[in-house]
Amino acid sequence: MNTRYQILECEVDFTEQTLVRAGEVHKQQHKVMQVLRCLLQKQGELVSIDELMNEVWPDTVVSPNTLQRCIAQLRKGLGDSSQAQRVIKTYPRRGYALVAPVTALEEVAATDKNRQPEVLQPSVSPNQATQTKPRKSKLKAWFIAVIACTVMFALVMIMIDQLHVRTDNSKPKRAHITSVMTASDAHTGQPRYAPNGQHLLFQRYSDFCESTVWLQNVENKQETPLTQLQKRINDVAWSKDSNRILVAQSNPCIAPTHEQCWQLELLTLDGAMQLSNTQSIGSCEHKRISQVAWFNEQSALFIERTDQTHRQLTKIDLLTGQKHNFFAQGDVLSFTSLDSNKLAILSHQGSAQLTLYTVNELGEVLQTQPLDFNDALSVFSRSKLSYEASDAQLLLENNGQLFAITEQGAMLKRMSLPNNLSDFSISSDAIAATRGLTKQDGTLQSLTDDEQTPLFSSKGVETYFRFAPNSDAIAFVSNRTEALQIWVSSDSMAAPKQLSQFESAKQLRGLEWLETGERLIFVMNDQLATLSLTGTLEVLNLPMKVKYLYQALPSNHVLIEYQHDYQEVVATVNLDTLKVTPIHAGLFNDVQLDTQNNLWFVDRDNRLNKIENGALSRPLADVKVNGLRAYQQGMAISDKHMALFYLSGQQGEPQKIQSLGAGAWLQDIKDAQFIWSHKHARNSDIVELAVPD
Repeated sequence: MNTRYQILECEVDFTEQTLVRAGEVHKQQHKVMQVLRCLLQKQGELVSIDELMNEVWPDTVVSPNTLQRCIAQLRKGLGDSSQAQRVIKTYPRRGYALVAPVTALEEVAATDKNRQPEVLQPSVSPNQATQTKPRKSKLKAWFIAVIACTVMFALVMIMIDQLHVRTDNSKPKRAHITSVMTASDAHTGQPRYAPNGQHLLFQRYSDFCESTVWLQNVENKQETPLTQLQKRINDVAWSKDSNRILVAQSNPCIAPTHEQCWQLELLTLDGAMQLSNTQSIGSCEHKRISQVAWFNEQSALFIERTDQTHRQLTKIDLLTGQKHNFFAQGDVLSFTSLDSNKLAILSHQGSAQLTLYTVNELGEVLQTQPLDFNDALSVFSRSKLSYEASDAQLLLENNGQLFAITEQGAMLKRMSLPNNLSDFSISSDAIAATRGLTKQDGTLQSLTDDEQTPLFSSKGVETYFRFAPNSDAIAFVSNRTEALQIWVSSDSMAAPKQLSQFESAKQLRGLEWLETGERLIFVMNDQLATLSLTGTLEVLNLPMKVKYLYQALPSNHVLIEYQHDYQEVVATVNLDTLKVTPIHAGLFNDVQLDTQNNLWFVDRDNRLNKIENGALSRPLADVKVNGLRAYQQGMAISDKHMALFYLSGQQGEPQKIQSLGAGAWLQDIKDAQFIWSHKHARNSDIVELAVPD
């Protein structure tokens, strides 16, 4: 039977056990391809569940869930889904059918693949072969040879010089996705290679934050669940012998009566890499754990939060559960093991300054190096350290890219990576990463009725929807072309156009129209920048790194947030003079000024606060606020119970003006219309990338 087929946009190769679509190779398990073979043999016909089970697993007892997972993997690789069913149709409780057209591809014989191209030699007649050339002077021949050697030497030197110049100025090589390692209808992420490179840990999520831990055999892609209960899992770590796993987890995300309780769990695997034992380590505490790693055979290290602004590195004895402080300078963000019993620790020192510490096995500081975050990175993006042992290179993950850290603390792009990647795991010859983001959309709604209009929907993330002040235009930020870009539409019904042209991945925080309606202002990798409607970009040189832009104000002012020490500071900026005027310090989720210059802000507990004439009050003590925009003489507020309120500057009773969709929050409001956003789950996968030489 033929081994290569075309199914819609996908090329199927049963010999290589791959599905190739849009240039991406989806390597499949043997059993998955057997299921596809069975469906293909009866194309267009219903193949029963029993028939598939007997054909693919004749001597093994497996549940129908195993078959369902194979179908999900096939749909993912073939560009299908359980909703669309363009390729594989489900007959509930009966079976499946391959309904898409199939074309057999012409086989290429092995002899043809290995045949060397024939080299045609010029034909020479016997007379020509025996004909001798005229004799030349030996001196002349020697002179020509010397000249030729001199010219050749000069050319070689020029080539070497050119090569040296190109090497010094070369751009990072681009890494390419070579295969999709996981495929299911569920969100999958957080890959972790085993030290021996033979297995991969990852998490499969049931919603935005609850997941289970899975194990994959890298060679045959066979997957096994290691945990059954859905929990909030922040990190997992392999032991050096690749036989034990530490899991940093808490109780499920929705805990209405108590805080998250965090604890380590130890998973022990047998020789067949099956789960043989689980054990809780230490006590469960209300201190969030963000990273865990083995320290030695008897102990581990993890980052735990001590208060709202500080985290520390803690050491725990795996036998007794006793723990003690290992490193607590600044706010610890990430750490990784180096050679020779050393660790690298990344710590925030306040005022948006990050420092790299090298410490010994006792936690004693051996070296301190402030890091130079250039405009390719964001101090406020999640930063994660890793160590590439083969090159003895310390790496930093930031905003979906990998940077090498030099001895002077500079950041050099390690390689050019595709966008929408995160949580990198590096083995000796490959990189695994999570690809995909949570989908987010915007909806336009009237204040006077229930009419709703979806705005500019795509498969990506759409956010920061903003009404233009003097027209019907709407600006927003989207990653629909992979990297975040700024888009503008002339009105809610017109197709949007990409306004910005950022060549590399940028972190964008906040977007506002300036009052003339001719420019947009936003934060781009910690710098305040403006963008005209003709696409002209201007970066404003402020004396500090900017974390967020909240509001455009009259008289060419804006409201921003920056860091001082370990607090966030809200300030106004005069765009004409670039003068920064601090207003209030604290910890904020959202901030706005009303027409009377009263400061309203949502704190980290989602409570609404107001500062009027220096006095702090809480207008809605029992309401959890998730959206805030200045409107008329007061504030428009969305809460977590899907309601939109208006609260006047006189702090009267809040007026409910509209209901929102589930999980929605306010984006912007103007006249009798407002825009709200909604986040919903999107599939993501683990992909493997080739490491450039």
